[in-house]
Amino acid sequence: MLSINGFSKVMPNPDRSIHLLFGPPKPTDAPGANWIQVIEGRDFLVALRLYGAELAFYDQSWKPDDIVRLG
Repeated sequence: MLSINGFSKVMPNPDRSIHLLFGPPKPTDAPGANWIQVIEGRDFLVALRLYGAELAFYDQSWKPDDIVRLG
């Protein structure tokens, strides 16, 4: 999968947040729809595009979290 969008069946966390995972192998406990395969040893670019964002995005009371390396 090269992208995740509103039609993807991503699995939310119990608090309704969503974790997206990037890596060459899919983690065994990760839902397939939350994982994007990348090429090992190569850099990649993450772009977030929001449509119809709510006021919290514009007044910056909500911001997406930074990407965190897990392994």
